[in-house]
Amino acid sequence: MKKTSLVMATLAAFALSGCGIHAPGAMALQRAAVVATAKADPARFFANSAIERQAPEAFALQPEAHDSLQEIESSVKPARDALITAVRKDKVLAAQVAGFDKLSWDAQVPVIKQVVALEAKVMGFQAPPLVIQEGPNQIPSFFEFDVAVGGTGKVILYPASIAQEADKFAALMLAVHEVRHSGQFQLSQARNGGALGRGFKAAFKAQHDLKGKLSFCDFCSLLNEYEAFQAGNYVVGTLTNWQADQRDMGCLSSQYDAKGQAKIDLWKLSAQVGPAKLLEAFNDAEKPQFGGR
Repeated sequence: MKKTSLVMATLAAFALSGCGIHAPGAMALQRAAVVATAKADPARFFANSAIERQAPEAFALQPEAHDSLQEIESSVKPARDALITAVRKDKVLAAQVAGFDKLSWDAQVPVIKQVVALEAKVMGFQAPPLVIQEGPNQIPSFFEFDVAVGGTGKVILYPASIAQEADKFAALMLAVHEVRHSGQFQLSQARNGGALGRGFKAAFKAQHDLKGKLSFCDFCSLLNEYEAFQAGNYVVGTLTNWQADQRDMGCLSSQYDAKGQAKIDLWKLSAQVGPAKLLEAFNDAEKPQFGGR
């Protein structure tokens, strides 16, 4: 059975509304509207221990995911920096990324393709098919995968919906995010995938099994979503000197300030309060996003 992993516009919506994981053809939803819906009810916004304990290895806020967080620190973050370095080595590509918001869609597409090809190469996974599909009223992007088949999965971008995004860097952030899901999915299938591979496998499964039960922060704290939001936000943010608007791209734990520091650093927070108290401390640190716009 095929499942889809969408960015906040629709996956947060399935988490909040219980409507399930959207398939191609689902109506586009604005991320800001979804966040506003969550903010109407704290139970739908903040992380819920009772829900996350049903699949503790899947969530970055649970003690069972501590080793996965450590692997993100030790191996994934350096790989993101290596990707940034690789893009900067290509002066033309780096300039195109920096001015991505001023390019037409036709000019953005080859830039997207170059960046995500480098993403797969540098971060060490097979590049998935990237499909650009026309059609009105589509969600902006999604990662389609089949756990029974495995492989790379497939990334689909819908330019008609991407064009509705207020931030013109969104297409690049979405593409990096979705292609990163392919890398996670491939690691989840590997025999030597380590704690992070097991965590990603649990997250992809929980994303399906717990549909309709997840709050906004539960969804964004699934290991696969937490790390993919980080990838899109950090890579594109760094390459654009933090011009890209990431305020609706995940929780504060996946967003960065103008100095490239995580607004909520889960690894440091866990060291301060202990893994068992991470969720509680995270919810406290998330209050500015709940009370914000």
